[in-house]
Amino acid sequence: MTAVATISAQGAPVSADVRGMIAAAGAAQTAWAGLPLRARLAVLRKFRELLAERSDVLVDAMGHLPRTRAELLTSEVVPLGAAVKFLEKKAAAILGEKRLGWLGRPFWVGATRSTVRRVALGRVMIIGPSNYPLFLTGVQAVQALAAGNAIVLKPGRGALAVTQGLVQLLAEAGVDPRLMVVTDESVEAVGTASDAGVEKVFLTGSYTAGQDVLALCAQRCVPAVVELSGCDAVIVDHTADMTLAVQAIAWGLMLNAGQTCIGPRRVIVDEAIAERFTGLLLEKLRKQAPVVIGESTREKIDGLVKQALLKGARLLTGSTHEAQDFAPVVLGGVTPAMGIANADVFAPVLCVMTASSQAQQIAWANQCEYQLGAAVFASNERAVDIARQLKAGTVVTNDLIAPTADPRLTFGGSGKSGFGLTRGPEGLLEMTRVQTVIERTGKFRPHLDGTAPSDEAMFKQYLKAAHASCSLARIRAAAGFIKLAAKRGQSTDKRGHS
Repeated sequence: MTAVATISAQGAPVSADVRGMIAAAGAAQTAWAGLPLRARLAVLRKFRELLAERSDVLVDAMGHLPRTRAELLTSEVVPLGAAVKFLEKKAAAILGEKRLGWLGRPFWVGATRSTVRRVALGRVMIIGPSNYPLFLTGVQAVQALAAGNAIVLKPGRGALAVTQGLVQLLAEAGVDPRLMVVTDESVEAVGTASDAGVEKVFLTGSYTAGQDVLALCAQRCVPAVVELSGCDAVIVDHTADMTLAVQAIAWGLMLNAGQTCIGPRRVIVDEAIAERFTGLLLEKLRKQAPVVIGESTREKIDGLVKQALLKGARLLTGSTHEAQDFAPVVLGGVTPAMGIANADVFAPVLCVMTASSQAQQIAWANQCEYQLGAAVFASNERAVDIARQLKAGTVVTNDLIAPTADPRLTFGGSGKSGFGLTRGPEGLLEMTRVQTVIERTGKFRPHLDGTAPSDEAMFKQYLKAAHASCSLARIRAAAGFIKLAAKRGQSTDKRGHS
C-alpha cells in the first residue's frame, strides 16, 4: 500500500507538518509537469483500469449515500472513467501549443514567431462536495494531474474515505504520492491548506461556502473556480410529452434524496396543460418513498414554505414537520417573487408555477439569481429555441441531469451559482495558465528610435489606410503613408550616421 499525505484541520499532520507536505507537493509537481503529457496520460490510463477493477472499494466507501450500489456505479464511477478516457484522447489537442507565424500579423509588429502555451498552475486545491464525492472531485483531480499540477483535496462531509480511496488508486497507478495531499473534512482545513500555499482553488459547494472561500482567496490573491448552489427551472411547454416530463421531473427530484445541485426546483408549466400536468405529477410523487434530510435543512424548508403560504401559495402534497421521514413537498401557485422560488434547497421540494405564455416562462426562469442548470420539455425544435434564451449554464431538453455527465461537456453557472468552468475541454484549461513566448527575428525595430512630432501625420495616414470605410480613401492613405514612412526612414538613417 502507498501512503498518501493527510493533514488535519488544526494543521497537526498525520505524517508531517502541513507546510512541509504542501512544499513537498510543489517540489514533486515540478518533476511531474516536466514529464511529457503522454507519460502523465499513461499513468491516468492505468488509474482508469484500476477504477474498473476496484470499483467495489469505492462504492463501499460511499455506502452512506442515499443511492443503490448500481446508482453509485452509474452516477459516480462510470462517468469518472469516461472523463479519464476523454483526457487520454483529447488532452493533447486541448493543451497543445499554438504557433503563430506571419499570417494575420500586423506589419508594424515586425518579424516575430509566437507560441501560446498552456502551463501547469502548480498546486491546485479542490474542495469537494458531499453529495457526489467521487465523480465531481475525481474529474477535477484527474484534470489537474493531466495538466501537470499537484492536488490538495479537501473532502466534503462524509467523503474522506472515498477521497482517500481515490488517491490510493492514483498512487498505485503511478502518481507520485507527494503530489496528492488530503485534508480532513472540516471547514477549518480550507484555511489551513490555503495558508500553506496553493495557486488556485476549485470549490463545489453552497453559495454561502462560496462566499467564505472567495473571502479567503481574496486575502491571498488566489484565483478560484466556484460551482455553487442551484435553483433549477424546468419549462414544460404545451407541446411537451407530458408522461416523459412527469417521469423525468419525479426522478430528478428524488435522485440522491433531492441532494443534486441541478435537480428540479421550479417547474414553469404552460397554463393550457397546467391542471392535467400537475395532477399527473402529484400522482407520481405521492408514490415516492420518504427520504431523510438534516434538521437544519428541514427548518429552512419549513420557513420558506410558511412564507410562501402566507403570500398565496398552496401546499399540494408533503409536509415539513419530519426530517427523518420527509416526503416530497410540492407547492402550487408559486410566483417568482416568493423566497422559495429563489432559494437553494437541498431536498425534494418543488415549486409549480403556471405561466400564460412562452415569453413568461422564459422570463420567470431567468429571474432567479441562481443560474446553474435548467431543462425544457417541448417538441424538439421549440425546446432548443427556448433553451437558447435561458441564462442557465447548462440546459437539457426533454431529459434531466444524466446527459450532463458527458465527459466532452463543460459545466458552470452564473449569478449565485458561481463562475468559472469544470469538466470538459474548458475545465481542463482552467487547470492551466497561459504563457505567450514571442520570438523576435530580423532587424526591424522602429519603436526603439522613438517618435517625432512629424510622425503624427504618418500614423494618421496608416490608420486611414488600414481602417477607412472607402476603398479609394484607403488607397490614397496607403500612398501617403508609404511616402511619409520613406521620408522618416531617410531621416533615421541620417541620425544614425551623425
